[in-house]
Amino acid sequence: MGIRTDIPAKIWNGIERGSYTLIAQEAMPSGEHLRRWIAIYAVYKLDKDPEQSVYLFDFLRNVLNYRYCIVDFEVPIKYIEYADGVSESQLVNVKTYMANTIEELYVRFEQQGIDASKFEPEWKCEYPL
Repeated sequence: MGIRTDIPAKIWNGIERGSYTLIAQEAMPSGEHLRRWIAIYAVYKLDKDPEQSVYLFDFLRNVLNYRYCIVDFEVPIKYIEYADGVSESQLVNVKTYMANTIEELYVRFEQQGIDASKFEPEWKCEYPL
């Protein structure tokens, strides 16, 4: 068991008590032609209207019965050099993990080697979705 790092309180409060619906971090990609992000979506805060744009992502459509969704994906740099965002079809190496409690989130972080202290609001890490 490794050393536990926590999500910064200010960031977590943005999820639990504030207006954040997701927080993210950029992580080390598997290749130099890729960029990688890890995000936590507060699924319980999302409007359940399937017409909403966030439901265009399969990884969210499939986790609506959970409180949180962790998504870990990479994007080829060529898709983000000249665009403001990417489509789900451009994502590679997509992994999703579900959780209903903060404890379950931390178990997933440890299992996947995610440093929770690096989460921040998505706009600070150029989150592309």
